[in-house]
Amino acid sequence: MTAKTPPMSDEATRDYLQRVRQADPAVIAPYRTGTCPECEESVEGEGLVLCGDGEFAHVVLGGAVVLGCEGFWIVNPAVLGLDPGSWEDWRPAS
Repeated sequence: MTAKTPPMSDEATRDYLQRVRQADPAVIAPYRTGTCPECEESVEGEGLVLCGDGEFAHVVLGGAVVLGCEGFWIVNPAVLGLDPGSWEDWRPAS
């Protein structure tokens, strides 16, 4: 069985991941999570981490999920200098 990986091949997502890697940790700290907001699975590891069912994968950088199993950008693209487009904040309202 081959895992369905997030769409990392598109240019926008590659740029997003590069900016997350280079970002000041304080800037992305509010978005750090070990749980994928899409599947609500706790994710451990680094790099491409398969879901429990092995069908999808997350991208984990620095111990935090930064790309959800269905390709959702976890860190607000606006704080990375990218167009937020239709990005929706996944964090619970305060």
